[in-house]
Order: sequence, then structure tokens, then C-alpha cells
Amino acid sequence: MKVLVAIANYGTKNDVYLEQVLDQYRALPYEKDIVVHTNIHKDLGTEVKVVVGLPTPDPRSLPYAHRRLFTECADEYDLFIYTEDDTLLTSDHIEAFLEATQYLPDNHVAGFFRYELTQDNRVDISTIHAAFHWWPDSVKNFGSYTFAEFSNKHSALYLLTRSQLRIAIDSGAYSLTPQRSRYYVMASAASNPFLYCGLTKVMCLTQLDRFLLHHLPNKYLGTFGLPKEEVDVQVKTLIEVASGSLSQSRLFETETKLLNWSFDKFYYAPCDSELLQAVDSGHKDVLSIGCGSGNTEVALLQKGHQVTAIPLDAVIAATASRKGIKTVEPDFNSALNTLSGRQFDCIIFDDVLPHLQEPIPILTRFANLLKENGEIIATFLNAKCRQFSSETFAPFDIEAGGEPDFETLGIHLSNEAMVRSWLHQSGLEVKRVSYSIPQNRRMQMFNGLSLGLFASKLAPRFLVFAQRQQG
Repeated sequence: MKVLVAIANYGTKNDVYLEQVLDQYRALPYEKDIVVHTNIHKDLGTEVKVVVGLPTPDPRSLPYAHRRLFTECADEYDLFIYTEDDTLLTSDHIEAFLEATQYLPDNHVAGFFRYELTQDNRVDISTIHAAFHWWPDSVKNFGSYTFAEFSNKHSALYLLTRSQLRIAIDSGAYSLTPQRSRYYVMASAASNPFLYCGLTKVMCLTQLDRFLLHHLPNKYLGTFGLPKEEVDVQVKTLIEVASGSLSQSRLFETETKLLNWSFDKFYYAPCDSELLQAVDSGHKDVLSIGCGSGNTEVALLQKGHQVTAIPLDAVIAATASRKGIKTVEPDFNSALNTLSGRQFDCIIFDDVLPHLQEPIPILTRFANLLKENGEIIATFLNAKCRQFSSETFAPFDIEAGGEPDFETLGIHLSNEAMVRSWLHQSGLEVKRVSYSIPQNRRMQMFNGLSLGLFASKLAPRFLVFAQRQQG
């Protein structure tokens, strides 16, 4: 087998990691050529070809330099590897990739997760965080392997066989020019083949350990990522989904059509201290709709509330359940049937309603589960906030073309007037609205001096408190 390796390397900051990466590639038991694309001259030894210069005038385009190389050499190699300079690939990773690939359709590519190591050598999967999630309805068996798609297409590295590379090239989108996408330009080189080039990245669940790559700097520890033992629970859940014993359904589409993640529903949100304080201590029975990994729900349990959750899907439900949260099936109709006859002091819609094409019927049906003086608390991102620039809503020119509809954006760009209308039509009465002004001294001072008149322009988020209409 003949292998072509291309590595993107800026400056000297990552040279200590680059050397470790090169050592692994030099040791591969295959016929190979190794090329490092860099912006400065370097001597990396006789086994490594160094190519200096950017492929386009864009100073961020260096990671795309390998595209011309791969295109020109598409018929000369059996396997093509593109990687950033701080992610470690070994021969076992390659063997795992080749073994899995023999069972996959040509347009399906076995992907990798990156991990980091804690001081006590525990594995933390940095690819899994924020709004990224599994698609339970993507789980499929190919041969003796089970695969599923994960929404984060970036792993800083990809492998393609000759036939897979040909699919990418023939798509017409495998070019030198950085394509605009949800991933920042530097990362998009490793993710865009799975966004625009006719390739589908899938994760091998049955041998996931062999598809984990060490991100050598370990710089995301404590910031984001999921412990390996929690990922193992999710993988087990996905395999149960594949067997038919668990539902493939998702509560709603959590991703928007915007070219960033600002308005996506997060699966791994930290505990929401504002929402936690908003739930009255007298509200003993709480229903949380759209539960992710459950950090806020756990805090509510610790405050003495009884919490039932409707999770985003069966996979994230497994994560929440491990924390002691009682969950029901991730489907509005099934959940309503399960909860029939129960009454709640408080129902939480945490960043849920804007993601529903028709929020009013859902609000109406769940309002029937409120006790007589029960309360609905709903949270919203504030599309009118100055924090969200026009770039946030790219590629949609909202000011020039009017406000795009749900079909266009994949979300309602919520504001107070819109939310009040939803609630009123659902038989609910708004009791108060709370705007979340950032903990910034100047903004807090300005908001105070203006008596809150500009809160709707300053607050990136607001909470609405409502009860059933009387009479």
C-alpha cells in the first residue's frame, strides 16, 4: 500500500508536537511520502518534503494547501492522510480505518474523535461538547460493524482511500479556496470534505477505541469535552438503538441553518444559574422539556425539587439518567401520554420553543399539565441583542430581505413580542419578562441609568414567566 501524508504546520509553536507526529509517520510500515505545508522554511530531514507558502492570498488558507497535492496525485497513492500538526495517528489507527472501510459504501468514511489526557491519565473526548450530538436515526450495521453519524465533522485529520478522494474531487467542491461553513477557516480543511464533497463521515461504534486520536497539547481539558466512560454509555445506547430496543427519535431539530452555532440548542450546557434561581423553592414537581446532559436538572434535584425530563434523544438521555434524572421518551406525543394525569408546579422550556416550527400547539398541550398556580418558565436567545451581529445570521441578509421564516433559518428569531403572542394564543398569560444583562460593569451601569429601557438591545437572552389564563 502506498500512502501520501500531508501535514499543515504554521510557525514554530507546535514544532514539539510536529516532531512526535512525524516520528509516527516515519515509522509506518507502508511505502509512503510525507509532505509538510508550512509558512516558513524548515529542515525536517530527508524523509520529509517541506513545501513553503500559502495556496491562496488568504493568510488562513495554509490547511488547504494539501488539496492541490492530493488532486494532482489522486491516481498515484492508495491512501491519503491530511492532518494538523498536533494530532497523533498511529499504524493501528490506519489498520482500523482500512478494516472498517471494507464494509462501508464508498461515500461513507470512517471518522475519528480526538481525545486529551488528564493528569491521572483519564481519557477526555474533546470532540464531544456544546451543541454537538449523535444522530440516533443514523445508526446502521455494515457487516459486523455498527456505525453512527456525529454532528461534529471536525477531527483535525481525515483519511481517504483513492476511490473516496475521487468522489470528493468529482464533487467540484474539493478546492483550494477555503469554503465558508460553521467551522472556522483553519478547521474547515478537515471538516468540509464531509459537508460539501459528497462524503459522509461515520463513527465506528463497535471499535470506537481504535478511532480515538490524541490531541497532544491537551489544551481543552477543563473547558470542554466528555469523559470516556460517559461516551461508552452513549455508544452502548446507540447499539441498543441499532437493535431496535430504543427509539431513534429526536425531540426536535436542534441545529439551525445559520453558519454558526450561536442559536443551536446545546446538548452539553453548563448549569444555568439564572434558570436555577428562577424556579421558585415552592415548585416541588418540575418538568424540564428539552433536557440535554442534565447539569441544570441535577442542580434542581440538589435544591430539593423533583425533576422529570423530556430529553433531546435517547443517547443524551443515558447521560442525564446516570446523574439521577428521571427521563421519558424523547417524543412530544409519547411523553404527553406517559405524563397523562400528572400535574407540575413548574414546566421549563429551556431554549426549546424557537426550534419548533409550530410552538403554539406544544405550549397548549403542556399547559394542561400545570397545577392551578403552576408556572411555565421559558428561555430564549434575544435576536434583537446588539451582541448578535449580521455575521451571526449569515448567509441570510435579514435587514435587507426582511426577517426570514422558519423554513429558511431553521429557527424563529425570537423577541419579546413574538413570545408574548405565542403564549397568549396557547391560553397562557405572561407574568413577567426578565432580560439577562451580561455581568459587565459598563453595561450594567448603562442599563441602570436608562431604567432598563435598552435591556432588549443589551441582553443576549431573556426569560419569560407565564401561567394559565384565568376565567
